[in-house]
Amino acid sequence: MVYVDPKNLGYKPYWDRWLKSRTGLDERAQLEELFVRYVDPQIKYIFEGQMGLTSAVPLKTVVPQTELNMVRMMHFILFSNELDPSYMRLKFIRSV
Repeated sequence: MVYVDPKNLGYKPYWDRWLKSRTGLDERAQLEELFVRYVDPQIKYIFEGQMGLTSAVPLKTVVPQTELNMVRMMHFILFSNELDPSYMRLKFIRSV
């Protein structure tokens, strides 16, 4: 049995597995585009303090969080209701 600490594993494997479980190819492509555009930079800003090419002090959360936990919460918020493809971008940004 091999144990891998979630801090070392990150959120990408969870995201990839979850994305592959989605049935629509258009939905997958749109979700991947939104994730790369919004979630990756936000995670880097919150945990590493990186904003593009500039560096800052990482943010502090009231309750200690992991990157994986933040991505999982976003998924729960995003898909708590049926997702209408015409409102996907709006709902995605709102859940981030």
